[in-house]
Amino acid sequence: MGDVATMLACPVLRANSGSSASHSRNQYHVHTAAQLLTTSFRSSATQQREQLLDTLSFVGGLQAAQLRASHRAPRRKFLTKIVSLEDVPLSNRDYPQGEMVLGVEIRTHSVKGAVIDTGSGEFFRPGVTATIADDATSDSIVQALQKVVKSMEWSGPVGCSITRSVWRTLGRNDADGLLIRSLPQCKGEVATMIHSEAAAQAAVAYGEAASVPGKVLVCTIGKGFGAIMYSDGERVTGCDVTHLTWTWDSEMASLKRRGRWAGVAPAVPASLLHLASSTEETDEPRSCSLDTGSEDVAVRHVEENWLHWVETVHAYIDKVTEALAPSLVIVVPTGNAALIPQHVLLQREIAGFDNRAEISVARRPAGMIVRGAASWAMLEKVHSVRAEKKLLGAINRHFEENPNASIGLALTKEQLSELFNLLDHNQDGLIDTEDLKAKGGLGLRLSDVAARALLHLISKLKGPAVQEQITFEEFSKWWAVVQKSAKVKLITSGIELKEILEDDTAPDRVVVKVGAKSCRACKKFEKAFERLADTYTTLQFISIRMDQNDSTAALCERLGVKATPTFLFLHKFPTTMAHKMVGGNGIKLEQEIAAFVNLESQVPETSHGAQPPSQTLV
Repeated sequence: MGDVATMLACPVLRANSGSSASHSRNQYHVHTAAQLLTTSFRSSATQQREQLLDTLSFVGGLQAAQLRASHRAPRRKFLTKIVSLEDVPLSNRDYPQGEMVLGVEIRTHSVKGAVIDTGSGEFFRPGVTATIADDATSDSIVQALQKVVKSMEWSGPVGCSITRSVWRTLGRNDADGLLIRSLPQCKGEVATMIHSEAAAQAAVAYGEAASVPGKVLVCTIGKGFGAIMYSDGERVTGCDVTHLTWTWDSEMASLKRRGRWAGVAPAVPASLLHLASSTEETDEPRSCSLDTGSEDVAVRHVEENWLHWVETVHAYIDKVTEALAPSLVIVVPTGNAALIPQHVLLQREIAGFDNRAEISVARRPAGMIVRGAASWAMLEKVHSVRAEKKLLGAINRHFEENPNASIGLALTKEQLSELFNLLDHNQDGLIDTEDLKAKGGLGLRLSDVAARALLHLISKLKGPAVQEQITFEEFSKWWAVVQKSAKVKLITSGIELKEILEDDTAPDRVVVKVGAKSCRACKKFEKAFERLADTYTTLQFISIRMDQNDSTAALCERLGVKATPTFLFLHKFPTTMAHKMVGGNGIKLEQEIAAFVNLESQVPETSHGAQPPSQTLV
């Protein structure tokens, strides 16, 4: 993935610091002709030539681009293009109303992306599409996503909306994790959702349901049937209606077989289209009677297929509406169903609806999925990720650690209780939004949105129901998850190391970094050690501070550590020390780690030669 050439990254794309935002967007669009010629792998030997050509393109225009094209590698699977300004209008604001998020729509044949102003839902820059010519694989999808992100020169939050087919291709259990790992420059602020969720969010944030009070049910109709409930503009979790909609796929398959039609919906009868699109306007919904007595068998067949499909859609909407009792139902057709004219869907649905709630069909403006993905990411992921980082930073500072380090502190129950009490500002035994908004003993103060997002994140570890207050039990469970997911685990006693070495569920090889609070070289090495932990996932990475307490001092003495930083390479079964390295040479350490990964029966010599090849730990 690292060999993929950076798309559209030439200096000519970058706006001058003194130019306006609108001029920057125009300049970005003007030079797309040169950008379209840069879709190739670049070897390290040609990078300097490419940089020179990028500079020449500012002066020579397409001449430099043509010269670049003559040096590029054979055509790849991807073709990247800029979405024209006519397809999606750009924002005419000089400054965004909300936070900027890169919204991405991922399908098996293409990846589309655009920078969205989440306050208004407007495109702030032209969108980019990377098409995948061959059958989609997880690698080709990830590479196309990386191409889109690089072409936008983006390192901020990303919202990825994927189809169910893409979800299966990426891996149902780790689709979100795979996309997060593929975009390390985004620092974990990558949210993944399916298209029905993105479409629903777009309708609520920028469409028909925007600013509508009360309960709003958004039903997405396409290959699947989705139902998402909102209350006063916020998604309501714990309203799972899968038990009412799980038969949708089989019923649609049965209708297709009987009616001999393909796609997600049958053809719309010509008579219905003609009636619904008449120039007569009325505020009252009209019913459309089909001419089932027509002598034309083909016409009658089309009409019957349509009627059966609409009745099935109505039955599902009726079931979920009865269960959730919303005041408004928004129908959002997705995929090919979005091609059905809005007035046709609206008339047939209202004609058969029993008026328990108001119903309307959402418009499908260009870029709806991309807009919804950006809004979803902002609400569901970005706020919670940032709030969690702030909380972890406050905890690290409390224990005199680097607030930016990705380490998992091994805390006792008493220490966790101390943290909980510091966060529980009013001492009622619960942490709620008011506690997190008040600057308490940890020095943490969050906004209302960030506080609610953090509480939602922690409470969801216990179950699907989202709460805005958490108990000590839930806080402890969250901390256990943080520890388990930490790249490097910080231990503070020999007992903890013994437990790690006896754990047969974790990697059987351990790399231990021994440092000290007063060691400057150790502090400088923290990020490099975390990067290695992120790279070599078959190893377990541990950090020990020699001067943390009496227990760590005794442990380091027993391990024969006399200087910092020292790196120990340990086998679990049996528990032995295979290697020891002293000093902060990053290149040397990575070489030693790579050798440790490939180590079989032989044991390499230590970097100082004094350590025996294998030492049993007591």
